[in-house]
Amino acid sequence: MSAAPLLAGPDTPPSSPTLLRALLLGHPATEGVELLLWPEDEGRRRELEVLERPCLLLLADDTPAPTCGPLEDWVRAPSPVDDAAARCSALVGRMRCAARPVVHDDALEFAGQRVDLPPGQVRLARVLADHYRDVAKRDQLMAAAGNPSDDALKAALARLAGRLAPVGLSVRTIRGVGHLLEPSSGCGSRHRHVANASDCGS
Repeated sequence: MSAAPLLAGPDTPPSSPTLLRALLLGHPATEGVELLLWPEDEGRRRELEVLERPCLLLLADDTPAPTCGPLEDWVRAPSPVDDAAARCSALVGRMRCAARPVVHDDALEFAGQRVDLPPGQVRLARVLADHYRDVAKRDQLMAAAGNPSDDALKAALARLAGRLAPVGLSVRTIRGVGHLLEPSSGCGSRHRHVANASDCGS
């Protein structure tokens, strides 16, 4: 995050963006979101745009409102801390909806978070990630898992779903078709009649 004083100076008015940022630092909702003073932090804003990382712009009362990109928002001081934190939560949600999972040899990364996976789950995760938010056919997953029994594939997908839940991903079942990997919430599903990963029969 951009450098900011932990405590406002004695001459800082309560309505200043600097004080608002100091109060927001450490708030759980701001994790993963950079808090920038606008227009002072214009250079850092451009860097975050290239990196596709979310930021909340903090404006003084007389600062003209900026035009924001998809991973940006702004709030004008004075503003309740909870209101600004809610905007940060919305930005994190937008980042998750825009992100795509990346599968490595031993892990999966999604929206800035990483989860380690054993080799068998890596193979399943790679097929699901290749079809992210779309259906991976059952025979593709069976082949990736070494053509196990139906019950074994169901159990493997359930274990994978458990590992991916903390990073905000769900493994879903499209009955009679296959399975898909998608964000756990907030982005909507492209498919109707979606079942939980614990019911992986098809």
